[in-house]
Amino acid sequence: MSVVHRIAIETRPGETRVALIDQENTPIQFLIERDHERSLVGGIYLGRVAAVRKSIGAAFIDIGAGIDGFLNIKEGAKDACGTAINEGVAILVQVNRDAEASKGPSLTTQIDIAGKYMVITPGKSGIGVSKRITEDAERDRIRSCFDNLDVEKMGFVVRTAAQTIESDKLEAEALNLMGTWDALQSDAKASAVPSIIQQSQSLALRVVNAWARDHTDEVVVDSPLAAQLIQDGSDVGDLVRQTNNIPAFEDTGVADAFEGALLPTIPLGSGGSIIVSETPAMATIDVNAGRGQGGDAERLALDINLEAAEATAQAILQRNIGGLIAIDFMRMKKSENKASVLSALRRAFADNPRGPRIGDFSAFGLVDVVCRREGKSLGEHYLSNQNVKSVETLAIDILTSLNRRGGTSAHVRVSKDVNDVLHGALSGSVKGLEDRLGFAIDIEMIDVTDAQHYEIVDDI
Repeated sequence: MSVVHRIAIETRPGETRVALIDQENTPIQFLIERDHERSLVGGIYLGRVAAVRKSIGAAFIDIGAGIDGFLNIKEGAKDACGTAINEGVAILVQVNRDAEASKGPSLTTQIDIAGKYMVITPGKSGIGVSKRITEDAERDRIRSCFDNLDVEKMGFVVRTAAQTIESDKLEAEALNLMGTWDALQSDAKASAVPSIIQQSQSLALRVVNAWARDHTDEVVVDSPLAAQLIQDGSDVGDLVRQTNNIPAFEDTGVADAFEGALLPTIPLGSGGSIIVSETPAMATIDVNAGRGQGGDAERLALDINLEAAEATAQAILQRNIGGLIAIDFMRMKKSENKASVLSALRRAFADNPRGPRIGDFSAFGLVDVVCRREGKSLGEHYLSNQNVKSVETLAIDILTSLNRRGGTSAHVRVSKDVNDVLHGALSGSVKGLEDRLGFAIDIEMIDVTDAQHYEIVDDI
């Protein structure tokens, strides 16, 4: 993955969207989180073991999410509190992957609690120091900060950010995190089963903690709340720049690129193009010659395919597409040309953090790529099956328009589908916007055949 030089965090009524941006101001990846679909990843739960299936080395845990979570287990496995994993018992687990379709969230008993300079791992032992801290003297100094602490049943992983930080600050954070663990255990003992013991972090904070590094120049936010969240929950608060109410994507110049990432067709410099299509089962990438016609057909196909390999890898990461992806390259006869395209594709995917696996050309000229899924893609968030904005996306656009207009009243006329979303999944976002604006939003349902049609009326 390219180096992240800027992070843009745009807050809209009902959703947060993030852009990771490289040195050339090209978006590397867009990420979305909607308020009513907040990721559970990182959240700590007291769950009930609903079933143990030793034949597949798994247990199914009720954490109150509506569908049991999946936990890989070994013989004699215990949670971080030392509780054996048997049917009917209450155990402490952390979510490491959200639910997908009919699959429940993936769980682990290896709890991680993150601070600014380190992560603690209850139930383990040992002190790990980031490999990016290379000087032996500094590594020894950091390790010495734990000399006065009981680390027999508590593991520590020290982040790069701890480099040059005063020893007393590191020791204080270690004590604070150990206190957090003690408090979590106390909360778990006093809680009903199932219960959430610690909420997952917001998308903004997860992204900043995961991607902001020494080479990151700034974190651009358009919300004072997001700015404060980053100040309190990360060590990069000095990089935060607020935009004075200008949407962060507009401020950083990536708004057009975001809209482009929702389009199916991506033009290539050669005159060819790739067409991205997504279904619930898989995604397909179709490579077309377009205006690139004439001359040696084999050479033309090779040149366009090589360009398409790079564009495909970029699009898949930028649009957060995961799962099975089938790429239909232009037909080539020569085996050495196919090998060149596969090599180019593997190089282009080399920095993708989701561990892509790339197959060979099939008998039908297709190349399969499998990428680990991490939440919904942009298309799944924003588009319907007809490749137009989904009703939910349209409703969020309406709330965003009202937020920008301000004023002293608001009257909106919408289709039945949009009305249902505004009074259903997004009702909390509507209430939050009303509280911010200081008046009630009047939503009128009108009889229209086009679900995309809406009207914002100045005066009722």
